[in-house]
Amino acid sequence: MQAVALTLKLDHYYFKGDEEDSIIHYTKVVKEFAEKTNQPKYYYFVWNNRLILYYLKTGKSNIALYEAQEMLKDAQKRDSKIGLLYCYNSLYQIYEIKDLKSLAIEYCLKGIELTETYHVDNYNISTSYTEVAKYYINQGDISKALEMLKKAESTANASTHVFSAKLGYVHYYLAIDNPGEAWNRLQEAKVLVEEDKKLDIYKKLYYENEVFYYKQTKQYQKALVAADKQIEEELRLNEHALQGSHYRMKGEIYRAMGRKDLATDFLAKYILLEDSIRQSNEEQSISGFATLVNMERLNAEKKELVLQAQKKELHNKQLLIISLVTLLVFVFIFLYRENRLNKRLLHSEEELRKAKNAAETASQMKTLFIQSMSHEIRTPLNAIVGFSDLLMVTEDQEEKEEFIQIINANNELLLKLINDILDLSKIEAGSVELKYEDFDLAVYFNELAASMHRRVVNPQVRLVPVNPYETCTVRLDKNRLAQILTNFVTNAIKYTSKGTIEMGYEKIDENIRLYVRDTGIGIPEDKKDKVFHRFEKLDEFAQGTGLGLSICKAIVEACRGEIGFESEFDKGSLFWAVLPCQFKSVGSESTSSRRNNEKDADNESILDSEETKKVPKRVLVVEDIQSNFFLVSSILKNKCQLLHAPNGLEAVEIVRTQPVDLVLMDMKMPVMDGRTATSEIRKFNAEIPIIALTAHAFDADRVAALKAGCDDYLVKPINGAKLMQTLKEYGC
Repeated sequence: MQAVALTLKLDHYYFKGDEEDSIIHYTKVVKEFAEKTNQPKYYYFVWNNRLILYYLKTGKSNIALYEAQEMLKDAQKRDSKIGLLYCYNSLYQIYEIKDLKSLAIEYCLKGIELTETYHVDNYNISTSYTEVAKYYINQGDISKALEMLKKAESTANASTHVFSAKLGYVHYYLAIDNPGEAWNRLQEAKVLVEEDKKLDIYKKLYYENEVFYYKQTKQYQKALVAADKQIEEELRLNEHALQGSHYRMKGEIYRAMGRKDLATDFLAKYILLEDSIRQSNEEQSISGFATLVNMERLNAEKKELVLQAQKKELHNKQLLIISLVTLLVFVFIFLYRENRLNKRLLHSEEELRKAKNAAETASQMKTLFIQSMSHEIRTPLNAIVGFSDLLMVTEDQEEKEEFIQIINANNELLLKLINDILDLSKIEAGSVELKYEDFDLAVYFNELAASMHRRVVNPQVRLVPVNPYETCTVRLDKNRLAQILTNFVTNAIKYTSKGTIEMGYEKIDENIRLYVRDTGIGIPEDKKDKVFHRFEKLDEFAQGTGLGLSICKAIVEACRGEIGFESEFDKGSLFWAVLPCQFKSVGSESTSSRRNNEKDADNESILDSEETKKVPKRVLVVEDIQSNFFLVSSILKNKCQLLHAPNGLEAVEIVRTQPVDLVLMDMKMPVMDGRTATSEIRKFNAEIPIIALTAHAFDADRVAALKAGCDDYLVKPINGAKLMQTLKEYGC
């Protein structure tokens, strides 16, 4: 009963909705009492249904996500099934609000699986079935959707569940082109809302589905009226965090009506407001996390004071005992111990001060890194999210192509940023990886120059590649060399508004000297000593993380080489790097010989191509994420005969029982992971090529995959050209 009383006190502040500190305080009080009295239901109920839902209602989705993840760790540690169920429900709601449908449904399915497997008391299981059914409808899997809706009806034990199921059937019948039956179910839901007072808060959900029905049946004026009613209900319920969806909803209706002017206006407001809300959430999250850090620091200081008090008490007792002995012994021991304790205390204080300074420095660096990464990630992400939304609503083909180009360009920026962060983590760990191989630098340099030419979009800037050799076979880390040259040229492009950019290389003794010279803005004297520092940029408004040159310096030092620059302000700069290497051959290849080789290579390529066209190769794609399999199948369509296995266990069985020419193996999957599946296949088939295709990007993951029996290793995101080249190397 005391737990109920405390929960009612919390409910008072929760439904009042404007006293966050009180909600946090009473949530902690109820949790502590429930933990002492072994009442896990109340423990997780107040955490989930009060604190986390409060953050969601007030638009603080990032703080809600932090609390949900903490609750998940707690439930996993305690092995609490009811706690896990609350966590899955929370994460479903959070990702639904963040519009991350796939993640939301993933946790909804986890909740259903937990309920069905362990028979956990899940009052809202019917609603979960309905939400999964809607997801399957959107994915086009109508049979699974109908199965989920039937389960929703059979498990409905409240009017809210019946109401939710009827709205699910509205979506179902519209998907199978039966608007009449959809309208009947919508009217049945309306009668439920009007007759049952407990469903009063679900009126806005009814109007939301009414808008959806009218849009699907092209009754746009009625859809606008229903949209206004939905907005009124949301305002009545004080759900101000949902305001941005109003603009998007009306914009989509006007777009369907052909009113592009009004559609553009509302969608622009939606994007502007969503960006503002996203930025506000980030700021609130940073503030909240800073508060948590401060609390941890205060607790540490409190423990330190308690420890000091205990030391003082011990010291006083020692003095009392010593005073009972002779004065001479007392004075001698007192002075000896006092001196010893003082030395220890001074040493402890010095160590504590160093640790505190190190912690503060680390905190400042972490804050700087988070701020920089937040800006650099959100800049391309803003374009990706915004134009992805617009791509869904626009019908103009030229606009679609333009939006796709913008999204692809920002995808490349985001991928480069992630690669820089990974390189930085390796540098921090002191493990810059070098993979030496023999290659023709003259040919590879020409390829790099062609790639750099495409990056120069300013007509007043000319890129001049200087390749002094016809052939130059060396042994170096090919990718690291490209990384150095690319960073040099990228910086030159960024800071050169007109003139020339010269990129080249030359042999100096037993070294290769790479260089890039530009006619850009140069570097001021007061900034020259910071050029190779992390997060340093000449122009704070220029795009980039300020990590490129520091990564180049780490790579060159790992190669036991040298790096430097020369620059004059307003006249230009010269960046260079000298790498020790082994030269296999340097010289010119005769034209006739080269042409004959090229001709032979072309003939071999034609023969290979004709041979390949005769019999399509059977490629098994082992991938649990359907969208990833769809991407691979889109790249390889009409080129190979594809088989699909959603987990390692099925992959082993397919290879065992069917003819397969090559396997593309994901590493992280349910039932059986990729490494285990590869090991199992190798027990009975040592010849079939197995290529790892995974999002695990670290070298340790690559080594583990190859050790398990993989022949090659490709990292997501998938590069279509590289995938095709790899398959060609293995005869597909």
